[in-house]
Amino acid sequence: MAAGTERSGQREGADSPLLAALERQLSLGRSRLHMPGHKGHLPFPLSEAARYDFTELPDTDSLYEAEGCLLSLERRYASLYGAADSFLSAGGSTLCIQTMLALLGPDAALCCDRNLHTSAMNAMGLLGQRPFFLGMRRDESGLPLPPAPQDVGRMLTRHPEIRAVYLTSPNYYGYLADIRGIAEAAHAHGALLLVDNAHGAHLPFVEGVSHPLAVGADICCDSLHKLLPALTGAALLHLSGNAPFSRERVKTCMSWFGSTSPSYLILLSVDLLSAELASGLPVRLKRAQRRAAQLRRDFLLPHPPEGESDPLRLVIPSCGEAAALRRLLYREQIEPELCDKLAAVLLFGADSEEEDFLRAEAALRHLPACPALPERDGLPDLGEPEMGCTPREAMLAESEPVAAEEALGRVAASSVQRCPPGAPLVLCGERISRETILLLKNYGVLALNVIK
Repeated sequence: MAAGTERSGQREGADSPLLAALERQLSLGRSRLHMPGHKGHLPFPLSEAARYDFTELPDTDSLYEAEGCLLSLERRYASLYGAADSFLSAGGSTLCIQTMLALLGPDAALCCDRNLHTSAMNAMGLLGQRPFFLGMRRDESGLPLPPAPQDVGRMLTRHPEIRAVYLTSPNYYGYLADIRGIAEAAHAHGALLLVDNAHGAHLPFVEGVSHPLAVGADICCDSLHKLLPALTGAALLHLSGNAPFSRERVKTCMSWFGSTSPSYLILLSVDLLSAELASGLPVRLKRAQRRAAQLRRDFLLPHPPEGESDPLRLVIPSCGEAAALRRLLYREQIEPELCDKLAAVLLFGADSEEEDFLRAEAALRHLPACPALPERDGLPDLGEPEMGCTPREAMLAESEPVAAEEALGRVAASSVQRCPPGAPLVLCGERISRETILLLKNYGVLALNVIK
C-alpha cells in the first residue's frame, strides 16, 4: 500500500480550522450562487475536492484580512516554526518573495546572492530597488556555493546604504548558507536578513540542520509543497520578533501581488498539513532523512556535504553526461527533479516508499566513475557583476536580440535563466562579461536581449 494511500479519507477537522469552517459552510446546505462557477461539481478526479473549493465568504474568512479560521491557521504555523508571525500564501514563495521585498520599499538598496530565483530579480525590478550582487563560487563538481559571511560583511562595509541582505538557502543543489554568520554580519551593519528558504520548509522537522528563523533570519519564506505534503502553490512567509513590520503592513503588501481569488484547495492543503506536522509527519520525515543519508554515505556523494545541505535532497554529479545519467535514472524508473550538466537532483519526502530508495540505490550502483571535472566543465566562478543600470531601468528600456558572442559589453535587458533551477545565468541590467558569455555557451544559450 502506498504511504499516502493509507491515510486517505482521514479527517482531522478538530485540528484543522479551515477544514472545520468549510465543513460548517457545506452543512448549511445553501445554494452556491457565488464563485467559483463549478458550484462544487467537477469531473473525476476532482469531484470530491470541488466540494471544498470555496471563495472568500463571511464564514470562510478572507486571506488578506484574516480574522477567523485563516488567522487561527497562521497562528498555528507561527508556533510550529517559532515565528513572531506567519502568513499564508496560495501564490507560492513567489508571492512571499514579492512581499518581503515590497516591505523594504522602493529604491531600497540590497546585498544579494547572485544565485537568487528569477522571481526576486523581477520583483526588485518592479519595485525599483538597487541590488548589489555578490560573486558566485563553485565547488569541485561545479555546484554553486552560497555566499560566505565575510563576503557579505565586505559588501556592507563598501555600501553603507544597503538596508537588507537577501539570499537563497538551501540553494537548488542543496547547499545551506551560514545563516548565523551572515545574520551577524547583516545586523552589525544595521541591515535585515531576508532568506528565500523555499526549498527548506521541512528543516525544523528533521535533524542536524536549522531553519533560518532559528539562527538569525529576520524574514523568510517557505514553499510547503516542495518537500512537504501540500498542494503546489502552498507557501508561508515568516517574521521574526526583530522584523520591524506590522502584521497589517505585511498583509497590505501581499495584497498588492496576490490574487483576490486565492485557491481554497491550496489553503486547505496547508490546513491539513499543519495537523500532520503536529502529529506523525516529523517521524516520517526523519525516517526519509536517515534513508537518504545512508545512500549518500554508501555511495560517497560528498557534495554538498552532509550537515551543510538539505538532508532530503540527493545530488548526483553528472560529470557533464546529463543525457546518459537521465537514461540511467529512467531505466530504474526514476523521474528526477532535475538532471542537467552539473548533477541530477532527487527529492525524497515523508511519503517516499522503500521502493523509491531501492531504485535510487540501483541507479547509484551503476554510475560510471566520476573524477573531478576538468575546470569544472568550463563553468567559471562569477565575480561581482558590473551592473550597467538598475533592473527596473533594464526592464523598461527598448531592447534588441543579439547573439551571445556579440553581447560583450552590452547590458542585458532581461534575465536569462533555466527553470529548473530558476536562477539567472545573466542578471537583468548586468553588463555582459566574457565569463557570462562562457556561461551562456555552456548552457546552449545562443542569443539574449540587450538594451539598445
